[in-house]
Amino acid sequence: MISLLLMLAAQAQSPTPTEAPMTVERAMRCASATRQVARAAGKLAFADGVRSVYFIMIAAREAPGHEPFFERVKSLTATIGTYPVAANIAADMTASCLKEESRAGGEASGTLPADAAERDEMCAGTIALLDGLAIGYRNSSGDGAPAARWEPVLATFVQRLERSAKSSAGAGNMSMILGQEAQLATRIGSPETVAGMCEAALH
Repeated sequence: MISLLLMLAAQAQSPTPTEAPMTVERAMRCASATRQVARAAGKLAFADGVRSVYFIMIAAREAPGHEPFFERVKSLTATIGTYPVAANIAADMTASCLKEESRAGGEASGTLPADAAERDEMCAGTIALLDGLAIGYRNSSGDGAPAARWEPVLATFVQRLERSAKSSAGAGNMSMILGQEAQLATRIGSPETVAGMCEAALH
């Protein structure tokens, strides 16, 4: 199980867009603005952090190159300071960003794959990223509730993958699949939205 989690820095292929995408620049400034507004309110809640990361995921999805998806997310996160937003426009920009990308506000624009194996792959990739954020949030804030929620859900999907026929396809292929599915999931909703759909699918 641990070895599978470590493989989640996956190769990702860009899906054919079905909508006018945000540019990398716009998505990164949206990430910066939403984070700034949340911090100005006094505390960066877990949902605020996930919303900001979702915009970074959009930027990673639209970024050129062949770097693995999660590596692109990590690299862009490290550069968020190079996309400053003036304090006096951060709130208006956040509102504009959420209007432009309503999925960042919790809306869903699709459903999980009907194929059970593909659904498990998308859920494992998305929840692995979300759980990583939850662990970081626990370490920085002392609030362990998000991690306590998502760690067992992630474990369930990883176990399902390990039992599936595709788990014998090899580490490289599985990493590619999980990364691609996590990237595709950004067109359905934010990590919390997609993870919630995955959680519901278990019941």
